[in-house]
Amino acid sequence: MGVGARDFLIKPFTSDELSSSIHRVHEMGTSRRRAADRVTHEYYEEKLPPPPKVERRLMGKLLMIYSPKGGTGCSMVASNLAIALSKTTRKKVALVDGNLQFGDSDVMLNLQGNRTIADVINRIEDLDSDLMNVMTARHPSGIKVLAAPTTPVATTTAVMMTVGPRPPRPIDAALCCSSCR
Repeated sequence: MGVGARDFLIKPFTSDELSSSIHRVHEMGTSRRRAADRVTHEYYEEKLPPPPKVERRLMGKLLMIYSPKGGTGCSMVASNLAIALSKTTRKKVALVDGNLQFGDSDVMLNLQGNRTIADVINRIEDLDSDLMNVMTARHPSGIKVLAAPTTPVATTTAVMMTVGPRPPRPIDAALCCSSCR
């Protein structure tokens, strides 16, 4: 069949013919998926060593607040959501302002931190929970905030180190529950 068609019907067709065609296409798709899964599984079983046993740790949750258009209130929603999550769940919450060009979560929360996400990116090879504690600013509500870069130079440097010479896709904020000490 051309261009991805799996079956065809000639008009006029009956409801029985349509139903039969739908079932046939479904069965073809199911058998194809099974065959592909079997081949993929066999290939990786032969090629890859068994995965190492990893100690399972409880991980936090990641929530992202995003809008493709500026000025829609994502930073406000993210800031208020972070504070509400901290107060209602009594868990540790971090607000990461991922809007590298126009992030303003620190301004909204009246924070005067001197560290930004650009500083974290510059020390990415040293990244651990202790470094994140140093890099985040503590808000009176208990949340920790990692602010967006404050200067165009820091933004450009952060972008070049993470994505290369193309402009970043804006992400207004990421909320991480229980990920900071």
